[in-house]
Parts: sequence; C-alpha cells; structure tokens
Amino acid sequence: MKIKITINNNTVAMGKLESSDTAQQFAALLPLSLTLEDYSKTEKISDLPEKLTTKGALAAITPKSGEIHSNAEAFNVPGSLSVTIEASK
Repeated sequence: MKIKITINNNTVAMGKLESSDTAQQFAALLPLSLTLEDYSKTEKISDLPEKLTTKGALAAITPKSGEIHSNAEAFNVPGSLSVTIEASK
C-alpha cells in the first residue's frame, strides 16, 4: 500500500507499507494525524491510538513494516513534527 505523509502541513513524503499483519492493522487506522517526537536525535516516535499486533514477527528480527521513498530528509530536523498519514493512489 502506498502512503502519503504530510509534514508540518507543507512537505509531502511518499512511502509504502509492506503486506504484514502489522502494516495492515496500521493501514486500517489511516488517515492518521500524529506528532512525531525527537527520540535521542536519531529517530522520530509517536504513540498510536491502539497497539499493533506482532503476530507473525520473528523474535530475533525486527519486522519491516514500510519505507519512505521521497523526501525522507524532511524528517531529519531537530524537535517534533506534525504529520498526517493517509493512503495514496
């Protein structure tokens, strides 16, 4: 599934979700507006409105749920970001 992420109401990043149970459950939550907080200056995190399944995930391997294909650098800024994630055609 392709997704569109609007960052701070002006920058658009495109990505895709894999076909895992976790990604499908996440897709069912869309559209979704979140505040991504800066975590240790290495990644952005946020709480979701519900806990996602880990069904089918291997304990020793972090499951790949999706990736950003364009404008990934827009996330590489200090502080929090306001994002809206929605399905894209």
